Amino acid sequence: MPRAVDRQQRRDEFVGAFLSIVADGGLEAATSRAVAARGGVSVGALWHYFGTFDELLAEASRQVSHRAGRRRDARMAGKRGLSALQVLLEEFFPLDRTTQDEARVLIAFWGRVAHHEHLRDVYEADSDEWFGCVRRCLREAVEDGELAGSAPVEELTAVVWHLGVAGQTDSVVFHPHADPAQRLRVVWTVLAPHRSCAGALTGADRARTPRPTR
Repeated sequence: MPRAVDRQQRRDEFVGAFLSIVADGGLEAATSRAVAARGGVSVGALWHYFGTFDELLAEASRQVSHRAGRRRDARMAGKRGLSALQVLLEEFFPLDRTTQDEARVLIAFWGRVAHHEHLRDVYEADSDEWFGCVRRCLREAVEDGELAGSAPVEELTAVVWHLGVAGQTDSVVFHPHADPAQRLRVVWTVLAPHRSCAGALTGADRARTPRPTR
């Protein structure tokens, strides 16, 4: 009898092939032919697991977001407020090779969402999760007295989120002024007027703390 194939496992393997090609040669190298070859199948067999290239890209985007989310949650364990926010931002901003490769996949997918309504649910689910994490950190910072009680949490959440998206986009298009670390410092500059006296000192210290090397 033919050996049973775990469909989801096979899809995950193709997504892994896609992501490894992006890491090796950039997004332009991750063609359907290259992904099929890396997975040891024909292009026709690849489409047995993914109906279109957009579906493959959407699954890769979802897995990238979940992978980054797992790193974020592991590093945020036991932290809250501004301390947790710093960790979250280190995973959100493309500060190293891992997050830069992930940003390439995400930005490519976001570009497809603009023209394909059926992909919007994936984008919105991943975006809502990260947006909600930023909001939670800022609310905790208010509760813990790191930010003033009058801090406009919803507006600050939106600003921090958009700075992160801009950092990801700039790193992918190689904008001449792109510097994700600088954009990360801008976040703390934006938060500075809303810090309490205690929060101002600890927040500044966190902004200068080097991130761990992976």
